[in-house]
Amino acid sequence: SGTGFATTLIWYKSTDKSISNSGEAPLAQVGSVSDEVLKRPPDRLLWHALNTGDPLYNGETIRTSTLGEIRIQFDDGRYIDIEPDSLIQLSKAQGEISLDLMEGGLFVNAKADGSSAPGQSGLVLNSAQGKVDLSGASASLSKSEGQKLNLQVVEGSAKIQSKDGKTNELTSGKSGTLGTGGLSFDSSQLKII
Repeated sequence: SGTGFATTLIWYKSTDKSISNSGEAPLAQVGSVSDEVLKRPPDRLLWHALNTGDPLYNGETIRTSTLGEIRIQFDDGRYIDIEPDSLIQLSKAQGEISLDLMEGGLFVNAKADGSSAPGQSGLVLNSAQGKVDLSGASASLSKSEGQKLNLQVVEGSAKIQSKDGKTNELTSGKSGTLGTGGLSFDSSQLKII
């Protein structure tokens, strides 16, 4: 049984290295971690602990514990702060970085340097109810499992396209909810003094 365990461990470590060294450039890296935060590659079933400085690749899913928080840092200065009890997947396709928030909350700062650099990838959040373009916004998003997506724009503007094809824009200080009935606005919840 010891030989079987050792063989399995060696096989697992060797395939893990070949996956991470496949030549693919990381999408981002871990800026900071508090408490327990785990990631799972798209072709694996096991979750791995994340540490500061670890690279994040296309298709990886990130899960935070009840007290866990993580900052995902992009090379161009943009970042995402993921709150406790959250589950999110990162992917890149068609020149844009896509976030799939399954549950929990996050803060996106896509305007870190105040301008968009040439060649900078767009940053969007995909949902069953539609798509939110966060490329020019600093915004807070939250979602309960299988529920509506709540969005509050702190700075800049976010473009929202519901699954029925309607497009709306939320600007600084505005909030809205994206559900099965499309986007509904609610400015009473957020007052800036």
